[in-house]
Amino acid sequence: WTDYAEDPEKKGVWISSLRGYLGYGGIIHNFKNYVIRKDESYRMRMMDQLTQFDAVMESYLAEPLPENERRALETIRQTIEEYRAKVDIANRAVAGNWPAERTDRLVRVDDTEAILALRNLEMLWMDSRARSTERIIAAVTRGETLIGYGFLAMVLLVAAALSISILIGLLIRDMRRTNARLTEELHRRRALQRSEQRLAQAVEQSPVTIVITDTGGRIQYANRRFEDLSGWPRDEIIGSTPEFLLSGGDHDEAYADLQATLKRGAVWRGVLRNLDRDGGSHWIDSTILPLRAEDGM
Repeated sequence: WTDYAEDPEKKGVWISSLRGYLGYGGIIHNFKNYVIRKDESYRMRMMDQLTQFDAVMESYLAEPLPENERRALETIRQTIEEYRAKVDIANRAVAGNWPAERTDRLVRVDDTEAILALRNLEMLWMDSRARSTERIIAAVTRGETLIGYGFLAMVLLVAAALSISILIGLLIRDMRRTNARLTEELHRRRALQRSEQRLAQAVEQSPVTIVITDTGGRIQYANRRFEDLSGWPRDEIIGSTPEFLLSGGDHDEAYADLQATLKRGAVWRGVLRNLDRDGGSHWIDSTILPLRAEDGM
């Protein structure tokens, strides 16, 4: 169970982190935005992510790894190091306001191999999870076999000592319960993983903006469509309230009606004008509703 729960999950967390550093909002994305937009905030986020990347890579490479997995990690690290080496050029380009064509020619890095290496890591991790699941299934099967042997031993020992047969019966009962819980947990994990993956993909790839807050109004999640429409990166708005979106152009009555509707536990629908990150604004046809837990709260 330790091999199933700890080792594959630990690698899953590392690979997920690497995917973030190579993907949207990661090191490469912030580097390119810094070069194009000359915004210091992108450089600061990139430098923080480089430090975090180094820590993840150091922990991952410290593990005993197969050669193909280690080569994939080295490929990713080499690509990130190439970007790191170009930071000084990017700084001089921003300071000197170089033409975009000149800067792009000097800092361009081919990250194709790194992306392929990341996909290879993900496939290796999925294969590792599959093998771990197979070991759990084998353990369940062996457990059933041991239960049969235990029952047979109980029958043989009943005649010799009733007390011993009772102890063995109790042991077999506990073994059955444990084995049943393990089997149930295995099925539950599979169903939950499939359900969570489908739900996460549907929300993240939705063509409409989706924002989730806690009961205090602090943002807990925003999907990619919200970033694309408003220009606000998710890592900047998580933990904030939606007040930064208020344009002031909507009537106070609309916001008062919205709050009163949500307090009643009902769904509010209407049109609001929200501010963009660049100072502009856009109209949105909004549906706002309270999410309820299984206990109704």
